[in-house]
Amino acid sequence: GPLELSWVDEASPYLLAMAKGSVSPPMPRTPLSPRELEVAKLISDGYSTLNVAARLGIGEETVRTLLRRVYAKWRISGRVELTRAFLSRPAP
Repeated sequence: GPLELSWVDEASPYLLAMAKGSVSPPMPRTPLSPRELEVAKLISDGYSTLNVAARLGIGEETVRTLLRRVYAKWRISGRVELTRAFLSRPAP
């Protein structure tokens, strides 16, 4: 039968909406450093590691290190999830 969601409904209408798939879970909010945010944004815009390094005047390994920090802070595992996180961010 259908999943029983009454306890979720009592806990929070937002959780119920998430469970039903009508809203996305919020993006993790662990703050990024300004440089991490800059790298994350460029990567999510489709720039390669080499392009990001050249654009910011830093080494490719530095870009990879910063990206690993972003993934750890936001608990994501790759560029696709990173792009989704930026696409689902509320407008400032």
